Amino acid sequence: MLRILLALFVVIIACSSGKAQDILDASADTAGLARMTVLSRWLIEYEEVSLYMTEEKEEYKKTPIVRAGQTGFAYQDGESSWHVISGKMSEGNFIPAMHRILLQDGKISEGSLEQNPDLSSYASALQNCYASFKEVTDTIGVHFNQFIRKKAEGEYEVYFLPAFQPSGQAIYGCEWKGIWDSKLKKVKDVSLYCAGVKGIWIGQPRVLWLNYRDCKAITLGGVFFMEYFQSFFKTINLDTQLFTLSKSEEGIWNLKKKAQ
Repeated sequence: MLRILLALFVVIIACSSGKAQDILDASADTAGLARMTVLSRWLIEYEEVSLYMTEEKEEYKKTPIVRAGQTGFAYQDGESSWHVISGKMSEGNFIPAMHRILLQDGKISEGSLEQNPDLSSYASALQNCYASFKEVTDTIGVHFNQFIRKKAEGEYEVYFLPAFQPSGQAIYGCEWKGIWDSKLKKVKDVSLYCAGVKGIWIGQPRVLWLNYRDCKAITLGGVFFMEYFQSFFKTINLDTQLFTLSKSEEGIWNLKKKAQ
């Protein structure tokens, strides 16, 4: 219980101070929004590529690698080709069971199943970050997707964002980011916002308002939701204490700071 209360305390600090990682604080401008939009689009591509490359074989469908807690991940190589890999950890080593590569011409090839220290680093980062995030998922009963990218030598950036739920609802209001430092063997720079999970039914196009009024900032998860579900709504609006952010059906952003 104490650990859960501490986690909730981190949530309150992250929102009220406006200084959590990857959020737009009270003094931010459209440049901050542009950075989060680029990252959101990369996260969406990560998810779409992962699902596309695992949909052809039934055994892959059973454990989608984007689902939080699964030992699977995607990454781009030096030529920007996507690799999608799943497997298991054994005594600190990652043993690949599936490795598929999306080539530049759109074709899919099978990759090597040999053990590789780099793959073990990715899997270890996910495993350790999920152990840190699991306390949140255990208390709210929502499916999350996981994303990982190499930030620097020995550092891996991990995100957990709500998945599209089996019930047919789109979820917002809870997100986690952390960095796994493989040299220090610890999760650091954690940013958590989870001040109330909210579900939206996907159906007839309409104007949608996302309620972030408990938070001064615009979060990455909010921008991700607006990018991901744009085609399902006429206009999506995100309302915080200090800002109103809108995205039209044509994909045009409008950021307004509220009068104080």
